[in-house]
Amino acid sequence: MIDGGLNSLFAARELHLWDQIVYVSSYSEAPAVNLSSDGSFQTVNLRSQEWRNQDFLNREFVYAHIDQFWETQEDFYNKGYGYAAIEGSTIIGVCYSSFVTKETHAIGIETLPQHHKRGVGACLASLVVKDIAQSGFSSYWDCSQSNEASNKLALRLGFQQVHQYKCVGFAL
Repeated sequence: MIDGGLNSLFAARELHLWDQIVYVSSYSEAPAVNLSSDGSFQTVNLRSQEWRNQDFLNREFVYAHIDQFWETQEDFYNKGYGYAAIEGSTIIGVCYSSFVTKETHAIGIETLPQHHKRGVGACLASLVVKDIAQSGFSSYWDCSQSNEASNKLALRLGFQQVHQYKCVGFAL
């Protein structure tokens, strides 16, 4: 049940509740599993010259994520970690540091819907988390409790659940 104060404050809105789960992976723990590609797609490190110099059809898919969390793309290249999955010349998934604190990198991840359940996100996440751990940082994973695939992947990569919290939202 939603708190009476929130109901009265947002009386004209239909409020939606959900639970978020927070996972952490210590910098001393590289991913328990290296989830590699099945060969149907390639991965490219977003900090590499290959990424900067190659012409991919939908680069804006990656840049939309980076631009949402980083002041500049150059700032991401210098301080963030990330990989994209490529099929032909099309980007089908991306995983990256979405925000950074002194010791921790949060993980952002998205696979295009038509490529779900192919191991794209798992492969990308394992690469990013491994790079973060090898650089001496911890990884942070936050997802809704209802996102079964994300929760399973976090656990598969060796993350430990450390927190759970409730969220309330409404349509604008």
